[in-house]
Amino acid sequence: MVPIIRDASRSPRRRRDDDVDDRQSRDDRRRDDDGRDRGRSPQDRRRESRKAEDDLEPPVPSSTLGVFGLSILTRERDLETLFRPFGRLESVVILTDKITGKSRGYGFIQYDNVESATKAIAAMNGLL
Repeated sequence: MVPIIRDASRSPRRRRDDDVDDRQSRDDRRRDDDGRDRGRSPQDRRRESRKAEDDLEPPVPSSTLGVFGLSILTRERDLETLFRPFGRLESVVILTDKITGKSRGYGFIQYDNVESATKAIAAMNGLL
């Protein structure tokens, strides 16, 4: 029996000239009349999402605040000390990694009413 030797690819071979033509036509489609590249990049998508964010309505006030960018050394009692002057706290939680037990760098503070949470936001936003 004679072994049949096949090329690794089953698709028909293309000539190099075809590849060059395809590449040039793709580049031409991405350029505008001034010759500037109009390719889609992740930055373009970010700009579009920012435009959409500008059109959003402000969030509905809530009695729960999210606190982000905390040090791994920050403890719940530290947050209680900082946020207690603005009203009665129902709970303070810093989320931790299940395996290591270390802080994940963010937490949530829940007040008993929306007014206290609004005061805390006005006073503490950007400080921690």
